[in-house]
Parts: sequence; structure tokens; C-alpha cells
Amino acid sequence: MKSNHSDSNVKVQGHTILNTSGKYPWLRAVILFGMVYLVVGVAFPNPSAANETQFMWRLAAWLTCAVAFAIHIGIEHFRLRNSPRKTAVHAAVAVALGAFALAAAANIHALTAGTGNHGLLALALVIWPIISGVPAFAVALALAAGLARVRTNDKPSSA
Repeated sequence: MKSNHSDSNVKVQGHTILNTSGKYPWLRAVILFGMVYLVVGVAFPNPSAANETQFMWRLAAWLTCAVAFAIHIGIEHFRLRNSPRKTAVHAAVAVALGAFALAAAANIHALTAGTGNHGLLALALVIWPIISGVPAFAVALALAAGLARVRTNDKPSSA
């Protein structure tokens, strides 16, 4: 009897485990960069006083995320050879995923610490991914379109 499963799937104790690493290579990058945004949001300190230290930590977090965002766009464009629209969607999904995970971490912290406005924090699970993902899509689309234009212009002319 012929199996409908591809050769890249693995059978373990009668269960088929799908190997999607070749089918959705962009998904690994989305999850990885979403985790980077979460770690930056949680691990970078946020001093309470509005002083130079707080400014420096926030600047460092912002720059770290900007570099991760640029690297993600580069991977999508150069390695995965995705269109500008796909590149922008994948980069925006990673940002939205990171924002959702950060909102979830804030909810968990508020529950364990017994602080915070639980209604607003629950709303953050929806709002934070939207207010970060939509601008990320616009910026990534502009950057990826610019990269695509440069790549097209780099082709040698046949003279």
C-alpha cells in the first residue's frame, strides 16, 4: 500500500511527524525573530526614573530590535528570495508575534504579582500586535521594495 506522506515525514511509534522545515523555511525565521523581540522586551532593564540610564537602555533595546528587523528582512530577501510583499508580511508577523508574547508576559507578571489593570492587559494581547505589526509591515515593504529595485538594477547590461 502506497503512503500519502512525503519522504521527509518521520514515523514514530505509529504517529507521523511532519517535517515542515523545507516547506515553510520562513516560519522558523518568524518564530526566531519573534522570540528575539520578546527577550529584548523582557530582559532589557527599564529603570523607573526618567534619566540618562533609562534613555540608554531604551535606546539599546530599540537599536537591538532594529538590527534584528533588518537582519530578518535581509534573510527573507537574499536567502529565501521572497517578494517584497511576502518579506514584509513575514517580518510584520514576527514583530506582531513578539508583541503578543510581550503582552502575554505582562499579563502573567500582573497575575503573579497581583498588580495591574487586568482588563487593559487582556486588551493588550490584541492591541500590541496590531500597533506594532502594521507599521512594521509598512517599513518592511518599503525596505524590501528598495532591495528588490537595487537587485534588479545590479544586473549587468548586455552591451
